[in-house]
Parts: sequence; structure tokens; C-alpha cells
Amino acid sequence: MKKENIDNSMIDDKTKNLINYFLTNNFLDYANDKNPNRAYISQLYFPFYKNFKPSSTIDFSFPITVLVGKNGSGKSSILHALYGCPYGPTIEHFWFSTSVDPIEDGDGEHSHRYVYTYRQKGKDAKVLYYRASRPGTQTKKENMDYWETGKPHAEYGMDETKRFPPMRAKVTYIDFREQLSAYDKFFYFGNTNGLKKKSKQDFIRLKSEYLDNVLNSDKIYKSRSKKKNHNSSPISLTKPELRFISIILGVEYTSGKLVHHNFFRNEGDSILLTKAGFTYTEAHAGSGEFAVANLVHQIFNLKKNENNLILLDEPETSLYPGAQKRLLYFLLEMTKKLHCQIIIATHSQNFISELPNFAIKAIHFDSTEGISYITNGCSPSRVFEELDLPIPKCNVYTEDRAAALLVQAVANNENISKYFSISYEGDGATSLLKTYILSDSSGNGNNNYYILDGDMKIDKIDVENLPKVKLEDKNFINDLCNNICEKISFPSSKGKDNDSKEDIIKYKAQLKYLRYFYNHVHYLPKSTTPEQIIKDSQFLKSLIPQGCDINVSENRPIKDVYYDIVKARLLVDKPNSEQYYAVIQELIANWIRNYSESPEYYSIKDTLLEIKEFYDKSTGK
Repeated sequence: MKKENIDNSMIDDKTKNLINYFLTNNFLDYANDKNPNRAYISQLYFPFYKNFKPSSTIDFSFPITVLVGKNGSGKSSILHALYGCPYGPTIEHFWFSTSVDPIEDGDGEHSHRYVYTYRQKGKDAKVLYYRASRPGTQTKKENMDYWETGKPHAEYGMDETKRFPPMRAKVTYIDFREQLSAYDKFFYFGNTNGLKKKSKQDFIRLKSEYLDNVLNSDKIYKSRSKKKNHNSSPISLTKPELRFISIILGVEYTSGKLVHHNFFRNEGDSILLTKAGFTYTEAHAGSGEFAVANLVHQIFNLKKNENNLILLDEPETSLYPGAQKRLLYFLLEMTKKLHCQIIIATHSQNFISELPNFAIKAIHFDSTEGISYITNGCSPSRVFEELDLPIPKCNVYTEDRAAALLVQAVANNENISKYFSISYEGDGATSLLKTYILSDSSGNGNNNYYILDGDMKIDKIDVENLPKVKLEDKNFINDLCNNICEKISFPSSKGKDNDSKEDIIKYKAQLKYLRYFYNHVHYLPKSTTPEQIIKDSQFLKSLIPQGCDINVSENRPIKDVYYDIVKARLLVDKPNSEQYYAVIQELIANWIRNYSESPEYYSIKDTLLEIKEFYDKSTGK
């Protein structure tokens, strides 16, 4: 297999492109699917189901949906209900009554039930399922956990004149917490009762000879009863499967085989993988390797012309963060290829942060009421708070420390500081414009934003709205850049001082710079500096020690006034930066207390909110 370089930035770009594709070509809408028999679940409705708030709904309007919540909130219960939606599978496979965990049916009208809506041939069909304990008969055995379809109920939003059949779909349900290989099942949970071998290791050594014959010679071992073989024929992983396994795990795999057998006393699967010339089974593989290979193989073998509902419970289990991100990319690729629907129960930031808000469903269990609540459409930051995860922050840079302290104070006062990492960089605005912003505009600074002092403010130009004749005028574009800051060293195909009109590399770099500048660079208000914004003449006088005469008139540079106050208060000739900024912080605190209704305050607040909104949109939050 040809070696493929696994570039994380390339995978990130492909993931975003696929999400954008689904946002504009959502084939959950019948009009975007060429298969007339395609069906998708568009809604779940819980009149009375487990401990969910009665009449809760979940809407599915994106091909991939994530269910997010703390342990015990009910994510898996939703997957179980989805599992029982299509014709054939039933929820009783997962949820059944026992003496220690009895299921209370209530009266007949309040037995556990749910309604799902599926779209097929451009129309909505609603199906009611309810739990109806079935007594035994001459032809059917007793089933206290039986679920069946019911007649339509108007109060559930159903048309009582029509009773639709369940949708037809193949359901693939994978609980990654249970993804154990044959080896792991026996080694960690198997028993040795009745074995001649004294240890599990000795038994595995014995049975591995059989497994080796199967994997390398395709041997089939028949049981004595001849009703069932001890193993299936091994399946060789295809090149496309190996490619995606390699992409997800970040390692190149050159071959692989899967086989189902009962050599280790229980039914299970074994895998044989080869990477870097080393061939090994799951005994030496990580649990993540086995789980990913199994998942990729199962999904690759689904048929495009069938309806496929894929349910994944905590697929991030045993995968490191980078592999989780690339797994999402794989799922998006297969969703596009198969036109399938995928619902994932997860805690993974890497799944949550990439998807649009309406694909994120938050499940919250209220321990006081004993009820689970479902919220359709959540921002990742809200979900991260629910899961006690750190909220991803965008970086906000100012040109000096005073500006950073001022912006931070406004963010703190508005209780939005958790969304930002605010600091100062470089050596003033020129350094930021020529070095940092130039570097970020090349594609490395999508999470970075800048707030420059107001005295640097210019009118920003959105090059996307320029007439074509001006957009293609390289001299005009060059003038726009010079208006921001002169002598920026853009990449060039010519000499350093050559302004050739044919310098396409420089022209493209300038366009990138202008686009980045328009979206990522902001200014403090009032066309002035942070020291001027926080100036309060009355408060300044209160900081001056008695007996000291300091000129605080408008004609003096404000920094000189502040330094004189520091000198007088501390009786020093040359205050250090910490002493100076201690006074700046006093002035900022006074300004926050007394001027939080001022236009300048609102301007800084609005700038931060504008940055957050753009950051959320650009990162899919």
C-alpha cells in the first residue's frame, strides 16, 4: 500500500469542508437524495420514557448527531430507543425488567412509550412504540418486556387516520466500552474451570496454534457436533479500510485480518495487523487498534442502497485526542458515501467542538427532580461547562500591558472572560502589524485576534466586497496594505525591493493579509490609548499624596502624569513597571466602577462579543 502522509491540518480542513457540504447539501432532506426509498429519523418524542421529562423531543436535522451529557444522564437510553425504531430490532435487547431493576408500567395509558418520525419519499411518517407485557399463549411464550407499535394518538402529533409501518433500515450499534477482542475477553474475564492447563497463559499458548493456522492458512475447525464451526474464514482488510485505519490511528498499517472464533472458550473476534514490518494480534495491540479496525470494517461493508442507521456509544474510548478528531473525519466521509445517519453518545471535545450547534444535543439529569432534560442545539461552550471541561478560548492580543489589563477588566465585569485568553505581544502596534498579524494571516492564526489602541485606527476594507476591477488591481491592493502599515515584508517571488506587477506571490499574500486584518483586528474606542480612556481627573487627585503638587492638566502626556503619581506615592525616582501598573490597575478598577455605562465601555464590550461571535462561527461553535 502506498504510504500516505497524515497531515493533521489537512484532515482538519477536510472535516470542515465535509461539514460545510452537509450544511448546504443536507440529504436528510428527501430532495437531496436520489434513492426514493431512503428513510431517515427526523425526531424522537418521549411522551413517557424512562426518567426523561414527559413530552421531551430530539430533532435530527444533520446527518451526524452527538448526544452529550454526564454519566447516567440518559445518552445510552436514547440510543436504545433509536435501536428499536426500525423494523426488527427491539429495545428489549437492552432494557428489560429484573427483580432488582423492575420496570414499572404504570396504568395502561402511561406505559413507557415513544414516538419517532421518519422521512421517506418526501413525507413524514410517525410510529408509536410502547411497552406491552405479553402473557404466554399456546403459540407464544410470555414476554414481560415486549414492545409493539400502537395506534396513532392525536395528542402525540400523529394523524389518527393513518398508521405507518416502522421504517426499514439496517441498524449498526457499537458500544465501544464493550469492544473486547477474543483474547481480552478470556485473559481479563474468562475462567479456567475444567481446563487441564494451569494458567490462562498456557491455555492461550495452546489455542494460539489453532488461531495461527486460521489466520495464515485459512483453516476451518469443525466442532464435534458439526452444527457450528469453531471459527469463520478470516477476512483480509481491504486497502481502503487499511487507509482509514492508518489515518485515524496516525500509523501506517500495511495489512490486516479479522476472524471470528471460540478458541478462547467464548465467542469473539481476533485481529492480525502489520505495521512497520511487525505483525501481531490483539494480544499485543492496543484496545484502540482493535476497536478502530472493527468499526472501519463494519461501516465499509454497509450497502449504499440500503437505509443505514449507525449508533455509536462513546467511540472515543481508548483513543487519544488526535485519533478522535480523525475518527470524526472518517465518519463524515462515510456518511457522505453511504447517505447514512449516525448518532453518537459521547464526552469527546473533539466530536463536540467540530459539529454545528444544531447537531449537538445536551442531556442533563436534574438530581433534585430525578428527571433528565433534553436541549436541542447547544453551543460547545455550554456543553463543556456541563461536562466540567475547559472551554476553548480564542486569543486576544493587545499592543501593551495597559490595554490588556483594560480589556481583561471589561471581560471580567461582563462574566465573559472564560471565552478569551487576553495578553499583549510584540513591541507596540507596528511590531504586531508587521510580524504577528502577517504570520497569522498565512493560515496559522485563525484563533488569534488583536485589539490595537484607538490612535492606530483606520477604516477597514472588506476585499470580498471590492469590485472585480479593484480586487485585481495589484497597485490598489498594495496601497491598502501600506495604509495599514508601511514596509510590511510580504512573501515575494521577486527581490526584496522589487514591486513588479507580476509578483503573484506577494499579491496573494497581501489579499490574505487584508482578509485577516478585516476579521481579526479591532481597535480600542475614541481614537486614543487605554491610559486616556481610564483617566478620571477627580480620582487622580485622590491618588496624589498630600503636600505634592502634580500637574494633571490635559496638556501633559498622560503617562507622565501617572509616573509622577507613582514617584510621589512610593518616594522613588524611577518606578519599575510593576509599580506603574499597580496604579494603572487602580485607575481601571475605578473606571469599571464608575464608567460601565460609558460609550467607551460598551465599545470594548461589543468588540469582545463580536470577536467571540466570529470565533464561534469560524470554528463551528
